[in-house]
Amino acid sequence: LEEMASRVPAGSHGVMPIFSDAMHFKQWYHAAPSFINLSIDPEKCNKATLFRALEENAAIVSACNLAQISQFSGVTFDSLVFAGGGSKGALWSQIHSDVTGLPVRVPVVREATALGCAIAAGTGAGLYDDMASTGERLVSWHREFTPNPQHRELYQEMMSKWQTVYADQLGLVDSGLTTSMWQAPGLERRQRVASSPSPELPVPLRLPPPPLWERAGVWGNASPFFESHHNHRTPLFPFSPRWLN
Repeated sequence: LEEMASRVPAGSHGVMPIFSDAMHFKQWYHAAPSFINLSIDPEKCNKATLFRALEENAAIVSACNLAQISQFSGVTFDSLVFAGGGSKGALWSQIHSDVTGLPVRVPVVREATALGCAIAAGTGAGLYDDMASTGERLVSWHREFTPNPQHRELYQEMMSKWQTVYADQLGLVDSGLTTSMWQAPGLERRQRVASSPSPELPVPLRLPPPPLWERAGVWGNASPFFESHHNHRTPLFPFSPRWLN
């Protein structure tokens, strides 16, 4: 999948996943999962595009969390370490570097948790003097990825758009129109009730979003997205039947 996704241009043709939100320590919950800006063009909307969009979005959320950690701790970062199964592919490592603007180092031993447990056990058994120096001695680096300046600028713009769209998607959850994918245990959210327009005032005109597809001289279709609720997934492609007439 990563090999296929590497042939998709940065930005994934504008496809925007809505899944996990960035951390919000006092009010953390997620919107209903969806894909925004899908199209019926098979060259632009396919498995590879969705896969790259997911990797880009995960990196954007990680960058938002990293910025929050830096803000409240006062710690600045000059590089990142990417380990675990996801670091086995070069594309995601590069995307993390492009999104954060930082060099990303991938260790030789990707299973960092297992290696850390071994170091802790060895230190406890007296085989090693301490964990910090042992870690410096045993951890070696497989590869380092550096940011692509052009992609960095694109991803900053994508991050801003994603934050705006995600806030709107949370509004749908607050209004009871969609279901939150996850919320922090013990969190009690106040449901926002959608207000009705005043009968004395005309209902404001709301322009529809760009259509998914439109035939000349006929009504188009609504913008598509893919939404998931708990154990079932519902593709929302509201095609208009008028073209059959």
